[in-house]
Amino acid sequence: MQDTKPPVSIEWWIYLAVLAGLIILTLILHVMVKRSATNNTPGKKYGVATLIVGIDNRTSTSKLQAFLWTYAVLWALVSLLAGAGVEDFFEVLNEDPREEYLLLLGGPFAAAIAAKAITTSRDSQQSKTERADNTDLAVTTRVSSRVVEVVANDEGGIDLGDFQYAAFTLVALTYFVFAFIQTPADGLPPIPATLLVLTGVSLSAYVAKKGLKTEYTADHANGKDTTADETKASADA
Repeated sequence: MQDTKPPVSIEWWIYLAVLAGLIILTLILHVMVKRSATNNTPGKKYGVATLIVGIDNRTSTSKLQAFLWTYAVLWALVSLLAGAGVEDFFEVLNEDPREEYLLLLGGPFAAAIAAKAITTSRDSQQSKTERADNTDLAVTTRVSSRVVEVVANDEGGIDLGDFQYAAFTLVALTYFVFAFIQTPADGLPPIPATLLVLTGVSLSAYVAKKGLKTEYTADHANGKDTTADETKASADA
């Protein structure tokens, strides 16, 4: 009679221990970055929080999604390794590669890169006075609430695109955590197609919105320059 291998089971305290370990390591890394970074740099100012702060000094929605998915997958993998052992860890992850995680991990990174390029282009089109005003606004919102910036636009109002992107990602992450704890023998849990579509569509809309805003800023700046030239010409006449 062939022996059947018992299913993979992980004690609840292992999940908590791994989570606590990741938090402690992150805090240690934060202190190390703050101490070693050069003065007047994002690393010196924000430490590990640089991972989620955009070039405009506001909490980046896309960078936050990438950060959360990275930590969620890392937490699951370490929990599986610590709770099931090396042999089961290899067997579980070698059975069925989850290709959807290429989108869940790579998508937010691609969106963050695109958002950074768009924001840099937009900032280069602003005057020094406008940049100073935006910096003051960013500092104010940073002190009041970093969480609100995840779903807010530059003016502080709730942005539908950012809210949609963050909300669907939060739902997908919640499902990921519960599904993994319920069946760790499956390794990284499969993500329902509907959640993948919603996350992908909201991500695309988020990047498109950034691009449209940059085009509007450029047109507005060109319009102001034209008006200023016309006013100067009238005065000279």
